[in-house]
Amino acid sequence: MSLDNIDDLKEYFINNPHSKLFSVLSEYYLLNNQIDKAQKICDIGFKSNFNSLDGMYVQSRIFILNEDFSEAEKILKKIIKTDPFFFNAYILLSEIYWKQGSLFDLKKILKKILFFDPKSKYANDGLKKINQIGYNKSTVSIKNKKLPIGKYKSSIINTTNEKSINDLKISKDLATFTMVEIFQNQKLYNEALAILTIMMTKKGLNKDNINSKKTELIELLKQEKLKK
Repeated sequence: MSLDNIDDLKEYFINNPHSKLFSVLSEYYLLNNQIDKAQKICDIGFKSNFNSLDGMYVQSRIFILNEDFSEAEKILKKIIKTDPFFFNAYILLSEIYWKQGSLFDLKKILKKILFFDPKSKYANDGLKKINQIGYNKSTVSIKNKKLPIGKYKSSIINTTNEKSINDLKISKDLATFTMVEIFQNQKLYNEALAILTIMMTKKGLNKDNINSKKTELIELLKQEKLKK
């Protein structure tokens, strides 16, 4: 199988519906605005991989596109509870709170983002804006106020242990944060770093987030080598 050709991936999934790679195929459909197909692949994949965090991440974005923010929030919180280091889940959750005007919850999430990436412009600018607007704990919703949400939105609305996966050539279309998370969860840090390198050449992606993830992976790789 070659992930450089989406047709190969489709055929592979047809023959291997239990594969953990379902999230990659669903991601492809999602990025091509084929939401129904993305959902169908998730439905099939979750039957055998109901605890797939990568699948949940794609699923949360499907809910967001369908404006079902409540379900998306539940899924993202479940991801974070299972894996507190799933960085992109925090980003998406913060975007939901921006949309809802839930400043109290938003502030907590932005502080979490700064824990992972102290230099995050997105989080620092967001906290400054919250302080300018003002809020109190008893009134967490400010839906009547107009917020320049778009200015602070992240560009990430876009992430197995298969035997041959280390030798796969990744195309630009499939070089996504979802794919990075799949490799990272399997402790295939070099492969994840290779995908990030491809992503740096793509237009429209937040380079700060890519560099932050790269730093995280390098540190994980160092720790892994120390154990040997």
